Amino acid sequence: MPLSRSKILFKIPIYRESSDKYYEYLTNKRSKSVERRSASIKRIGLDRNGQIEKQLRNNLPSINPQCIYWNYNRIIGWIEFYADGGIIKAALWFSRSKKIRKDFGKQIIDCVGKISDVSETYNKDNDLIRKDLRDFISDFMLGKFGNRYKKYYLDSTEFLKLIEYLDIKRMIEKNCGIDQ
Repeated sequence: MPLSRSKILFKIPIYRESSDKYYEYLTNKRSKSVERRSASIKRIGLDRNGQIEKQLRNNLPSINPQCIYWNYNRIIGWIEFYADGGIIKAALWFSRSKKIRKDFGKQIIDCVGKISDVSETYNKDNDLIRKDLRDFISDFMLGKFGNRYKKYYLDSTEFLKLIEYLDIKRMIEKNCGIDQ
């Protein structure tokens, strides 16, 4: 059910976990790696005063989420908001994999289908449309459109900041060629 590109308004990515959880996991994994290496070095008697362990810890590159260009972990799906006439609808694209793990490798993401009509924009102003979008996102995160998706992280922070400055009604008029 691929849509024509002109009708797509927004996309919001879905990740396996939030960035905080991901970086916490990454930090713990690196710390355990240093502990294993230093234990091996101590076992063979090379590091009696702990200098090599300090060097190992100091030589680790820092994990700084703000310096990473691409988001923190692999995307497992997205919600695509599109205009169908004067109605904003949401379609879900999600991974085909039955189990989503940390070492999630190659994957195929398919369109699961339309989730819901998000907002009928005919008699609404931009503020009411934004409210409908925010309500939809909050309902999705609460699991109202499927409990399976509730445990994943919908990265809507930037989207929610952005829509405050958009003329959504005008976007729909331009994209769909309709007068509202």
